[in-house]
Amino acid sequence: MAKPDLLQFDLQLSPDLAEISRDLYDELQPAIISAHEDTLADIEALQVKRYTQSGNPPKPVGSRYRRTFKTRKKSRTQLLRRQLPVITSRWEVKAKWASYVMGLRRQQARIHRNRWKSLEVISEATETLYNERLDKRLDEIQI
Repeated sequence: MAKPDLLQFDLQLSPDLAEISRDLYDELQPAIISAHEDTLADIEALQVKRYTQSGNPPKPVGSRYRRTFKTRKKSRTQLLRRQLPVITSRWEVKAKWASYVMGLRRQQARIHRNRWKSLEVISEATETLYNERLDKRLDEIQI
């Protein structure tokens, strides 16, 4: 994580250059970028975009809190570097309180722990999803 006011997850691929010839970069690059973009869009949707007043994560029993959806509004994805050998993308929530809601488990406020996913859980889910997407894209171009 970068700063305490920024929840940030970077997805980076550094292919083993001994196995990938530079001639294949032009073919691989669009597939890898597509996998990055789709994965981050899905992770953002799963973490913040699909939440509702009554839904996921559930409100604490007896709570009268009305959701403001500030986390959704502060959420951004971006492709930082689009050129092999390193392609990097980022999902971030720029808010002072973001790490207390869904940061590292040890940083999450007790009220949010086990209701919002921790950054460790998000990271693991993202890597799994990304690897599945990338495998599918690479199969489609049949290198």
